[in-house]
Amino acid sequence: MIKVEPKLKEFTFDVKGDIIETVSDFIVGRNKDNTVYYMPYLKEYAMVVAIALHAIDGVIFEQDDNIYDSVTEDEDIYALIKYFLNEKANLAAEIKDQIDDVVDFKKRYIIHNNHIITNKILDLLESQKNVENLRIDIGKKENRILKQQIDANNYQIGVMNAMSPETTAKLNEKLASGEFDQKRFVKAVLDNYINSDLITLKSKENKNGNILEMKNHTEKSTPVVSSKKRNLTKTAKNTDKNNDK
Repeated sequence: MIKVEPKLKEFTFDVKGDIIETVSDFIVGRNKDNTVYYMPYLKEYAMVVAIALHAIDGVIFEQDDNIYDSVTEDEDIYALIKYFLNEKANLAAEIKDQIDDVVDFKKRYIIHNNHIITNKILDLLESQKNVENLRIDIGKKENRILKQQIDANNYQIGVMNAMSPETTAKLNEKLASGEFDQKRFVKAVLDNYINSDLITLKSKENKNGNILEMKNHTEKSTPVVSSKKRNLTKTAKNTDKNNDK
């Protein structure tokens, strides 16, 4: 490194642009073999190098120089760098914010133009879609099961409501005593339910379009006499009249 009366340059638009580009290139980019690198931890290191390269007059770096080591070991040059970072903190903060924006843009650009990453992202999105569809299917099945459970509960409530308290108590006693097993208990409850005076069941139209109706079997029905029996009865009465004559 060669130095001749080093001093800070005026921070023009070009100087700031050069610093931003140098630091962002340190952090993210592509190697010669087209592989991607991302090293955000080099930001402060790169700031020192960029200021030394672009913001200080009177310094010439030779090909084999390690720029960071050279400037941090030189009291005059390093004093100028620290002056910029500390005394011009607002300007330094502004440049660092712009560096962050450029780094973010470069990362997005690399990802967008990397087919391998793009395909992996698409695969990830497809997997997420399948997971969401599976959740929807599970939700529908849970709703069906819940509805079936509600219907079963309502049916059980209807069965129990059709029984008198005395009948319910007797059936519970028999179940508790072991006289009834579970199957016989259920059959007794259903028989009582079907034969109760509270029941009038109407079903929807059956496959033939007929309406099926089931009423309490205790309802009285009108006796039906066949036409053959009526004729025999009439003939017997006429014979009795002829005999009387």
